[in-house]
Amino acid sequence: MKKYITTTSILIALAAPTLTGCNNPKAATEANFAAAINMQLAGKPVCSDIRVETHSYGNKAPDAKYEERDIPNQIIISEANPDLLKAYQTLAKAGVFKSAPSTIHFEALPYFGRPHPLDFPATTFTLNRTETTPKEMTATNLCFATREVDKINQFTEPGQSQWAGGVTVTEVSYTYKFNNVAAWSNDTAVNKVWTSIAGTLNAPDKTTKMVLGLTNKGWSASL
Repeated sequence: MKKYITTTSILIALAAPTLTGCNNPKAATEANFAAAINMQLAGKPVCSDIRVETHSYGNKAPDAKYEERDIPNQIIISEANPDLLKAYQTLAKAGVFKSAPSTIHFEALPYFGRPHPLDFPATTFTLNRTETTPKEMTATNLCFATREVDKINQFTEPGQSQWAGGVTVTEVSYTYKFNNVAAWSNDTAVNKVWTSIAGTLNAPDKTTKMVLGLTNKGWSASL
């Protein structure tokens, strides 16, 4: 009986460090790395940044009017830019925007004489925000999904880095998957116009890297 108790006690003592390590956020484990990366990815939705070209001078009608600081949810597109107008109309049909007839006021600047006002037919597109719409989404920054770690592929041996002020760091290679994919991003008409969105979601290579640093609370991507 004594021998049995002694053997069991030894096995428990040997297993204790292993069990403690599983719950140690500072341990260099795939689970800890995935948790740190997911925390960083959670605050960065996948968006398609659209550069809207505007014209504030000359005699050309403006393509669009967009005041990000004043009205981030709204963009006004002139009929003089049919391609951009069509692109946003597909989003309106998919429920991303509400559309309404509008005009763009434009001050034409001739080579000689005084500037004279011009009004161009246009359409106003207002973002149809819901409870699931990311706060980062604006009229020209279309957010359609989030990323999450699918698998940790490999990581470098943790060590102190001079560029990080002596912090222990590791570079983690991981494969990600998409979550919270907006229904409108799978719309056939939207995919034909906004090809970058479909290209991002269907990209065959979903492998990337992230550097993590060891803090007093565990591994973090925010050094």
